[in-house]
Amino acid sequence: MTSPTEQPAPEDLFRHVLRTLLPIVNADLGGFFVFDEDFDQVLLGTIEGEQPPGSLAPVGVARISPSQVPAERWIREHQRSLHLYRPRDWRRFPPVNPGLRELALRGKLVALVIPLRSQDELVGVAYLWRHREPRPFLRREIREAERWCQLAAIVAIASRLYEREAQARQALARVLAIDRSLATASSHDAVGRAVVGPLADFLGVESLALWLRSGEDHKVFLQNIAEETIRETLTTWEFSWSHFEQLTSRPQVVARDRARETLGPWVEALPNSVDHIILCSIRYDANVVALLVGWDTNSTARRPSNTRREMLEAASVLLEQIAVTLVRLSFRAELERTISDLRSLLKVSQRVVSTPSVADLLEEVERVIRDRLRYDAMIFLEPDPDSPYALRVSWGSGTIPESRVGHRIPLDRSLAGWVFRTGRELLITDTWEDPRTYHRPGQPFPLRSLLLFPVRHEKRTVGVLGFGRERVIPFSEYDRELVSLIASELATAIHLIEQRNALRRQAHYQALLATVSQLLLRDFDPRSFAPPLVQQLSQWAGGSAALVLECPVFPARVVATADTLSSHRLPDLDPLCQNTFYQWLASMSSERALDLSDALFAPAEFRAPFSEILATFRTVLLVALDPDETPTGFLLLAIPEQLRAERGELAVTLWEVRNRILHATERWIAVLEQDAVTRLTLDLGAKSSSDAFARALLEKLSPLVRFDFAAVFDLDRERGRLIPLATTSHFDGLPAGWTLAPEIADFGAPSSEETLRYIPGTSTKDLGYALRFATAAHPSSLVFAPLVTQGDESGLLLVGRFGIHRFSQSERRRLAKLAAHAALAFHIVRVNGRERAIYRASVEALAAAVDAKDPATHDHSRRVARIARVIAEHLHLSREAIEEIELAALLHDIGKLAIPDHVLGKPGKLDPSEWALIRLHPSVGAGILANHPQLSRIVPLVRAHHERWDGRGYPDGLRGEEIPLGAAIIALADAFDTMISDRPYRPARRFADAIEEIRHGRGTQFHPAVVDAFFEALRDPNSLPILLLQRSVVAPTSVAAHAIHRVAEHLPHIPSVDALVEVIDLAISGTLSNDNIVIFLLDESETSLRILYSRHDRDLAAAVRIPRGQGIAWQAIESNAPIAVIVPEAPPNTILRWGRRDLYAVLVAPLVDGSRVLGALAVSRTDPRPFSTADAELLATLGRHFGPLLQTFLEQRSELDSSKETTSVNQPKTGEQHNQHRLMDQIEHEAMPAEPDENREGKHSFPGRECPPPSSARIEPAAS
Repeated sequence: MTSPTEQPAPEDLFRHVLRTLLPIVNADLGGFFVFDEDFDQVLLGTIEGEQPPGSLAPVGVARISPSQVPAERWIREHQRSLHLYRPRDWRRFPPVNPGLRELALRGKLVALVIPLRSQDELVGVAYLWRHREPRPFLRREIREAERWCQLAAIVAIASRLYEREAQARQALARVLAIDRSLATASSHDAVGRAVVGPLADFLGVESLALWLRSGEDHKVFLQNIAEETIRETLTTWEFSWSHFEQLTSRPQVVARDRARETLGPWVEALPNSVDHIILCSIRYDANVVALLVGWDTNSTARRPSNTRREMLEAASVLLEQIAVTLVRLSFRAELERTISDLRSLLKVSQRVVSTPSVADLLEEVERVIRDRLRYDAMIFLEPDPDSPYALRVSWGSGTIPESRVGHRIPLDRSLAGWVFRTGRELLITDTWEDPRTYHRPGQPFPLRSLLLFPVRHEKRTVGVLGFGRERVIPFSEYDRELVSLIASELATAIHLIEQRNALRRQAHYQALLATVSQLLLRDFDPRSFAPPLVQQLSQWAGGSAALVLECPVFPARVVATADTLSSHRLPDLDPLCQNTFYQWLASMSSERALDLSDALFAPAEFRAPFSEILATFRTVLLVALDPDETPTGFLLLAIPEQLRAERGELAVTLWEVRNRILHATERWIAVLEQDAVTRLTLDLGAKSSSDAFARALLEKLSPLVRFDFAAVFDLDRERGRLIPLATTSHFDGLPAGWTLAPEIADFGAPSSEETLRYIPGTSTKDLGYALRFATAAHPSSLVFAPLVTQGDESGLLLVGRFGIHRFSQSERRRLAKLAAHAALAFHIVRVNGRERAIYRASVEALAAAVDAKDPATHDHSRRVARIARVIAEHLHLSREAIEEIELAALLHDIGKLAIPDHVLGKPGKLDPSEWALIRLHPSVGAGILANHPQLSRIVPLVRAHHERWDGRGYPDGLRGEEIPLGAAIIALADAFDTMISDRPYRPARRFADAIEEIRHGRGTQFHPAVVDAFFEALRDPNSLPILLLQRSVVAPTSVAAHAIHRVAEHLPHIPSVDALVEVIDLAISGTLSNDNIVIFLLDESETSLRILYSRHDRDLAAAVRIPRGQGIAWQAIESNAPIAVIVPEAPPNTILRWGRRDLYAVLVAPLVDGSRVLGALAVSRTDPRPFSTADAELLATLGRHFGPLLQTFLEQRSELDSSKETTSVNQPKTGEQHNQHRLMDQIEHEAMPAEPDENREGKHSFPGRECPPPSSARIEPAAS
């Protein structure tokens, strides 16, 4: 039997048929084309006959898909012959060959296209062309050609079937041979080497490339590919196996263009002669395990034969065997890998127990699995300690992760965030196609394939473990299981590490607290424990620490800082040492430490210092130090970057240290507070008067309790009012004589924290005018602390703060304690004061008895005592010395009790014996007092009060410093009062003359320093001038004296007439109850009255003018006597009305300055109470005393108004100084009673005053 290879080739049969057919049908050229079953390729082509003439392109076999040729598509659709001889036929079915197409355009071509069919299957087509004589084919010729084409189709079909059978037998033999080779293969390399050559021969391709899958990687084997460029391209070709999942597992022949769509651009590197490519994927259970690509470089020499399809089908069996072998090798490799991985995991598990940190464990994991997972990046993310909405890259391996350590990744829009939030693993084949991938705009995600696993322990996600590949190489199920085991081990390790670290930190924490406790127990004074404490704290935390504390009991600030790292130091903290910062910090860290990492979080005034701190440290932890709920400092811990993750535990520790510091500080403050209160009580109890007590209390109160305003009051039980003893400047603008109602302090219970009246941050509108004035009607916090001793209310301490600053519970407790001690001291001061008053009253009674013995020296001792006290104060003597001098001055003339009355009262000249008696009274007085133990200390002062500086005095002739200073003071005061007082034998000297005489006696009669102090007191408007003014008026009644005293108290602070009338109003209201006060003044022509002041309806009153003779005010002026009327009973036109007030009673008295009438003083009542005769006398007295003051201020205002138009060469006086000097001038020009000089023999001639004229009585020597 002839072998298949000995049979004629199909091409030869087709040529034989064409050589026979062309002459029969008179055709010049012909060809047969056999198609594949899919009508997609030309499997065989033959051309025979005469080619087109000239330069036209020859006709050959073109490997063009039949579906792309219009004539062949028409033949397939209609299954009949196609006769082309008209131009429109060629326009519809243009030839593929360029030469034939040119002939068709010239109209020199006729063609006949005949289908080759077998059992209604289109096998191919036959072409017959006429170009020498292009006439249409005859019907007979067409039938003949169709008959021959049926024969050619049968021959082609039979030949192709026979070829397929031969190829199948040959394929089977090759498959068996290759299968034997595969059975002994032990690696991918062995498989590739065994099959790549036979596969190329078996598939009938010249060149072949085979890629065998190994996990997500591959190995390539090349057959008969000599070009180095193509070999390098195929060797380095990177692809994803998932890309070929849609590729058929049956080998198929595809055109080069279609192959490029599947295989990529590397197909262009093949020779241009390659027009078809064989490719297929080798699968096992739908998984691609290999890829095969083959091609022929010479399509003419090795065209696909009719049997290629059958060969490819037979090759499928071989490919399945290759797949089975690869899977077997893969299973074997995975088994070996699993055993190795289990050994590695065992090592990881062993390291879990002993690894010191997560980073060390990850390093070990990375070393173990690097070669098993074959990844490009390994990364570990954990929750960001600075933000609950982000993850932080804490560890990484590979170029990309290592550069991103420390970066933050958002939880809500990232793959790792999704894994962390859901607790589920995530396998991403290509991140570029996943919208959950987080990356910066314009920068694609650097890793293509990702495997992310949550690291969970006890249902809590503690991190995310991720692996990535820069190429699209998906992770396998085995990779996923391996990473799952690693994540589980990592979670256990993290838990163990956290437990070990927690135990280590707890031990460290307890050691720190023990050290802190030892420091605090050793000495709870912050000045002692602060430096070592912050040193310990900074060393423990590895950063810098600072403690700032201001003692609320005394003004002292403790500042201590410590730095562990020389490169990280705290700046100056002075800008933070402010009460406003303490208050803000206390509000921000009331329950835990304040974590500050941005200076913008702090108030604007403190951002600069925090910016400076945060420039060195990433985080600052702060807690307020508020002992007894009073913010007075802070504790600061600055943390460098490497400790930032531990700031939560550091904050807890800092809070515990703060609690212990507060406990020690509160004990320290309690000791200081008790000591301060005790010392304050002793100091207050030693004060000589209630006023001194009150002033000292306010001065020493501020270190104990911070306040904005305060006042101390005395309780006047008779009047039922609280009288201010000392206040802060906020009360200065109130009228003199202002008081408070006792009900405001809730008197009746002992002072305690519970019984204090505390008004926190409210309006003061319901607390009376005085408090509204002091607080300017702003909301304030007030504490009323009654001064109560043994149930007896004696006064009140008032402290307040403006705005929102309230008093803490500890401050109120301190105020209650302070009030209780102050009340005791106040009681002691008052008892001592009463005793001194009784003692002084006794002394004054004795002095009055002395003065009563000589009527000419009435009240002389009291005046000398006052003047002596003023001079002693300006010499800055001690309080005890001043009191001794004042007491000695009161009793300086006690020796006169031994002088006969006829000698003291003798109006004429004394004889020598009488003068000798007078000169004995200093020594006699000293002898009287020497027998009294409590008065013996003033004996030297009384004995020497007539000694002179030049030694010419008596009784001992002491000189200079031999004279006691107190005696020298009394001598000057005695002489001065004598000179300005009237005596029976001469009138008082003018004030200016007396001043000149004192100046003239400096260094002869008087001590120089005492003279200098006298003139200093005289120049002080608040000192001697006030005393001389009070001396110039006639002694009023006790009630009037109270009002005058109130005005005198405020006189140094009265700047103008308007302020004076306000003070007069308050003084009169305190002594004479009324509803309104009006002051009338005569105008310059004295023909009408105008209103200078009215408590009510001032705008209406300013326009009132009362003509002479109208109204009750003119009646009082003209009668120079007070007038009281009841308004409903008064005659018409008696009362001039303005405003809307209904008056019941009116009292008017003249306002006079000596003999000159200035106007009238009127008071009125709206309730039905008439004014009494005593009220009228009181108002008349006040009119006489207030008139000179008012006239002085009116003259001052006139002078100031005129001075505005001129420029003075002298320095202008202030309003207060001007008032006082005007009063001094008034005193100098008024008549005052005086005593004669001690020398009655006329050695010093004193000129008399202008009025009254000198007495005609004879001049006799007399002692003062």
